[in-house]
Amino acid sequence: MATIRFSLIGKNIYSEFTVSRNKKFRRKTGYSTNPEHWRTKKSTRKDKHGKYKRKIDLTRPIDVDSKKLKSKLDKLHDSILSQYNKDFSKGIEINSNWFKSVLDKYTNQEEKEEHYFTYQIQKAIDDAPNKKIPIRGGKYKIGLSKGRIKGIKQFKNIIESFQDEAYNGMQIKVTNISLETISDFEDWLFSKKYSHNYIGKQLANLKSILNGIKNVQININPSDIKVISESKEPDEIIYLSFEELKKIEEADLDSNYLENARKWLILGCYVGQRVSDLLRLSPKKIKVIQGKKAFQIRQQKTGKNVTIPILPEAEKIIKSGFPYKLSSTKLREYFKEVCRIAEINEPTVGRVKESKHGITTKGTFPKWKLIGTHVCRRSFASNFYGTIPTVVLKSITGHKKESTFLKYIGKSEQDVSMQMLNYIEKLPKIKTMEVIKNERVAR
Repeated sequence: MATIRFSLIGKNIYSEFTVSRNKKFRRKTGYSTNPEHWRTKKSTRKDKHGKYKRKIDLTRPIDVDSKKLKSKLDKLHDSILSQYNKDFSKGIEINSNWFKSVLDKYTNQEEKEEHYFTYQIQKAIDDAPNKKIPIRGGKYKIGLSKGRIKGIKQFKNIIESFQDEAYNGMQIKVTNISLETISDFEDWLFSKKYSHNYIGKQLANLKSILNGIKNVQININPSDIKVISESKEPDEIIYLSFEELKKIEEADLDSNYLENARKWLILGCYVGQRVSDLLRLSPKKIKVIQGKKAFQIRQQKTGKNVTIPILPEAEKIIKSGFPYKLSSTKLREYFKEVCRIAEINEPTVGRVKESKHGITTKGTFPKWKLIGTHVCRRSFASNFYGTIPTVVLKSITGHKKESTFLKYIGKSEQDVSMQMLNYIEKLPKIKTMEVIKNERVAR
C-alpha cells in the first residue's frame, strides 16, 4: 500500500512517497517553514548520549500560518494518492519521473489558484481573525468582527452564483476583472431584485477584496467602483413607539418562550444595543456608578466601552427575572410572534423575505411582519430623540457621526432645526434690569 509522509530538512519540506520496500521516492514539495511553528515527536534515532532525538512533527502545527500550511500538505497528500490510484490502475509505470511530474502538476495548479477571485475572497476570510485594523492614535485592533466575516462569506456565495449564472460556471480571474465585469455584476444583482442597499454592500465587498489583494496584479482601480445606496424614507424606518411597547407589555402570551422573547424585546428597546451586544447582557454586567445602576459593556462591532443607564422600564424587566439567552435567529422569529399577538398591525412600508434564503420584496405589510432584532436599537434611538441629548444617545447606540445617527432614525436637517427651536423655547427667560430714572427733587 502506497504511503506518503512529509519531513523537514533545514527549512524545506520534502515529500517521501513509498510504493513498496524497493520503491521509495523523495522530492522537495516547494514549501518551506520555520521549525518553531511545529511540535516535535520522538525520533527512532539516538544521539551520542544514547537518548532518542526529537524531530519536527508536520502533523502538529502550533500557530495559524502552520495550520494553513498543514491544510496545503493534506491536499497535496490526497492529490498524490488520487493520481497514483488512477495511474496504477492504467498500468502506468510509477517511478521518480512520475513522482516529479505529479508534484510539478500540483505546484502549477496551486500557483494558478491565487489568480482566481474566489480564492482571494477565501484568503480574506482565512486572514480575517488576524487582520490588523488601524484605529485612532496610530494603534491597531486585531481581527474583523464576526458580522463582517459572515458578510464576506455571503459575498463569496454571491460571486459563485454570479459565475454560475452569468458566466456559465467560468471562474473570474483577478487579472481579467474590468469595469465591464463590474457592470455585469451590478446588472446581475439588479436582475435578482435585490434592494439598492444590498447591491451597494456587495459592490463595497468587491471593492474591499480588490484593495486587499497584494500578490496578483489588478488591472482596475478599485476607486472606480461606485458603491450605490438608497436612503430610507422616514416612513420606512421601522421602530416600536412607546404606545406599541405598552401594548406588547400588556399582551396575553401563553408560553414561556414568548414571555422570554418579550422581556428581551422590551429590555432591548430601553438599552439601545445591537442584538449581538443585547444578548450578552446579564446581571453581572450591571455596575453601580455614583449610586445609579448601569450596564457596562464593550460593544462587539465597535470595540467601544459603553455605559448604559438602566431606565425604570429596564429595571422592571430585570427585577422580574433576567431573560435567558437564545440565538438571534430564534429571537427574530419570536419577536414577530409577540408583536402579532400584541396586534402591532399598522400597515407599514418595508421589505419581507419571500423565503429563508430568498430575495426581499418591498411593499406594505402589517407592521409585525417587518419586526426584526434591529428594532430594539432603532426604537431606543427614535423614541428618545429630542428627550435625551443626541450626543448621549450616540454614545449609547455606538454611532460615531451625528449625520449617521440622524439618517438611522430618519431625521432631516429641518428636524434638527425644529429641535433646536424647541430647546430655545424651553430655556428660562433672562430677566433684564429695569433702569429707574433718577429725577431731581426740587427743594
